[in-house]
Amino acid sequence: HVQLLEITLKTCYHLLQGLQQAGLLQYRHTELLHALLLLADRLNSSLVGMNPALTGSNPEFRLLWRHCLVLTCKVFRTWVQSFPLVSGGQLLQPLFRHMRVLPWHFVPGLLLLATCGKLDSLLPSVPHAFELVPGKGVEDEQTLQSQPLLMPVSTRGGGRG
Repeated sequence: HVQLLEITLKTCYHLLQGLQQAGLLQYRHTELLHALLLLADRLNSSLVGMNPALTGSNPEFRLLWRHCLVLTCKVFRTWVQSFPLVSGGQLLQPLFRHMRVLPWHFVPGLLLLATCGKLDSLLPSVPHAFELVPGKGVEDEQTLQSQPLLMPVSTRGGGRG
């Protein structure tokens, strides 16, 4: 199965490159995106591929497993870099949503995000200024009054708690 996965990921990589070279401005495929996110989760898990006790001592299998993880990241990076005008809303926003749903989605999501390359084109080009200025020190930090803050009850619903 891992060998079939490797071939499928290579095919997806070449498909995305071909679409970009053909001049396509955007490529939407929700099922492929969800498959890549879940695949990154599974390939990053310590259940298979990383733990020799569970997979046996076959180094070729572990190497192929890691190669599939690299190919998953390569496909995601190619998708983001090939369609930069729309990748923020189509790919990165769903990635961020996926990362916050369950704790074990966070590390694979960061791995995918880290392999995207430069994301400068996705950031707004609004002028900004940031500076640190010295301020007055607080004499007694223990007497500071806390302020109530309304936070969402859940990360999905957004309702106030």
